[in-house]
This record gives sequence, structure tokens and C-alpha cells, in this order.
Amino acid sequence: MIRLYSFILFLFLSVSVFAQIDNPVFIRAEVAFENHEYERAVKLYTNLIKSNINKQEAYVKRGRCYLQNGLFDYAINDFMQAEKNNENSASYYISICYASKNDMKKSFFWLEKYLEGKHKLPMSEVKKNPGFKNISETNEWNELWKKDWYSKTETALSFAEYLYKQGNNREALDELDNLLEKRPSLDEAYFLRAKIYNALKQNKLAIGDCDLAIKYAKKNIEYYKFRAKNYIAEMKYHKALEDLNLALKIDNNKIELYKIRGIVYYHLEEFEKAEKDLRLYLSFVENDVDALYYRGLNDYKNENYLNALLSFNKLLELNPSDLKSFIARGDTYLRTKTYKYADRDYSMALDIDPQNAKTYYKRALARKALNEKEQACLDFKKAMSLGNFKAEELYYKYCK
Repeated sequence: MIRLYSFILFLFLSVSVFAQIDNPVFIRAEVAFENHEYERAVKLYTNLIKSNINKQEAYVKRGRCYLQNGLFDYAINDFMQAEKNNENSASYYISICYASKNDMKKSFFWLEKYLEGKHKLPMSEVKKNPGFKNISETNEWNELWKKDWYSKTETALSFAEYLYKQGNNREALDELDNLLEKRPSLDEAYFLRAKIYNALKQNKLAIGDCDLAIKYAKKNIEYYKFRAKNYIAEMKYHKALEDLNLALKIDNNKIELYKIRGIVYYHLEEFEKAEKDLRLYLSFVENDVDALYYRGLNDYKNENYLNALLSFNKLLELNPSDLKSFIARGDTYLRTKTYKYADRDYSMALDIDPQNAKTYYKRALARKALNEKEQACLDFKKAMSLGNFKAEELYYKYCK
């Protein structure tokens, strides 16, 4: 009976967690792929192919897993199947496979096919791909690049992105300004400029360029996600929430969006909604430090202190010197009157950041509760010297 009840409870929780998304198996496969767990990803993509779910993308991704593991013939089979369903969807990877097998003729055939297509990586990225190392020093390679595979617009955009990645933001902005004078509806250029403004901490300008990118590409999830992140940086959480909801309407299987939305809900003090989104995300990406941290904070705000401690404990297992986790766990211990443990965590935090006035103040509160007056007064005094006004009030009340 107990086993039956446990199974029903598990089933109920699973249904409630995954109710928001269409394809949990696909998300697990994507997470495994992103984490370089290629053998696990292969099994999951195979299940999707057998079930005829996301079959086209599953063939490409499974092929890329085989490619990463050096199983070139298996990879080619999957990429060829993808090509049958959608021409030029895997030609780039087929070329890499044949280059890795030292079959130059087939590699160049598929690379040319790829370069003739509309959607391709920047030239610099293709040239630097280590998968082409076996053919990149041949005469055929040099001859290949004598042809103008990229339009003037693609070349200018690629150069601007190269400058951005090299940290030459001002030069990249100049390139993009010139490009947008000629191509004022080029969404990729607005988005790249938004990324540069974000790197320069000019979030409002980044938001403005995201507006323009979205104007010309209304279904691009990355644009909504990036604008939401800039809204968060500006503490415009309702605006961020609007963007995340729009992105999830386009594709509710983009699992990272739930994490970001959960953080937004936390800042909006909608703690139940925050818990739901963060729990969903962590059911797929269990060791994500940002999600664990905000779930811990969310539980703290909801007075679920045990759950908060579980999150902060896990964070400190993942990173034993994480400052904010020591402080957050110390706060939880302080709130639950576990003063000795609070003292310990604040001390660990101060070993990492010895100039944190607020942490001295909190440790003083813990030591005061432990009747360690001398040590508490030293902490109040130190917090005072670092500019904490609350500490000054308690110092004169308690220590004088």
C-alpha cells in the first residue's frame, strides 16, 4: 500500500512539474548534449527518433554526438538522413566528418554545398574549426576560399562580430553603424549591437536595439531572452516577464527561460510561481548554481528554511568557497536561531571578503545571541568602521 501511494505521489509530482512543457525527453537530450554527456544524449535522441518526435533535429544532434565521439560513419548516416528531410541542414557536419576521415574530395564537396546555402556560420569560424585541420593546409583549401562565398553584408557582419569577440567594442560599433545605414532592416546587426551595448553596461541602448531586432524578426526567441536579461539588469521585472512569456509562447521547450522567469518572479515577490519555474528547471539541470541560489532565497522568503538550507548546502558542495552561499546559509541559520552555525558561515564569508560591513553586523548579531559580548562588540565596531549605521546604533546600546 505504501509503495502504491509513493508511486502515485511520484506520478502526480512528475505530471505537475512537466505540465508546462511539450517534450521533456527532448529537453533532457538537449541538456545532456550541452553538458557533453554524449552517450546519454545518443540514447535520448534515439528514443525521440523511434517515437517520431523532433526527428529532424534529433538526427542532427545524434550525429553531432557521434562526431564528438569519433564515430564518423555513424555520424554521416545520421547527417545524411537529416539531409534527406531538410537539404543543407547537416552539410557542414558531413564535411567535417569526411575531413576527419581524410576523404578530401567528399569533404570539399559538402563544404561547398554548405557555403552555397543561405544560413551559414561566419567565415572566420568555419576556417578555424579544428575539424578541418586535415585539409586546411592543402592547395584545395586555399583555392576554395578564393571564391566569394559570403555577401558584402555577411562579411561586414562577420567582421563586426570578430571585433566584438576580440574586445574591440568601439570599432565593432562603427562597423555596425555603417552596415545599418545600408541595411536598416538587418535584425542580426541590431542584435549584435545590443550585445555590445550590454557588454559596455549600456542596458537601455541594448534594449532599444533588441526592440529593432524584434521588429524585423518577431519569432526569434534569443532576442526576447536577451532583452529580458537587460530589463532585469535595469530592474524592470514586469517588462522582463512579458518578454519571457512571449518567448515561451513561441517554444515552451526552451528550458533556460523557466530559470530566468523563476528569478524574475522571485524579484516580483511571486514566490509560488518562482518555486514552480525553478523546480521545473532544476528537474532537468540539477546543478545549476543560479537556479539553486534563487530557489534557496525563494524558500527563505517563504519561510521554508529546511528547503533553503538544502539548496545552499548543495551550492557549497559544488563550490566550497562561494561567498554569497555562505552568507545566504548564514542568514537562514540566523533566522532559525541556529546561532553557532550562523557564526561559522559568516566567519567563512569574512575569510573570503573581509571588508563586508553587513556580514560583520550579522555575525555580531549571532555572537550577541550566543552571549559572546566581547566578540560581538568587536564585530559591531568593525561594521561601524566600514559604514554600517545599524551596527553603530547597537554598538552604543549594547557595548557602551
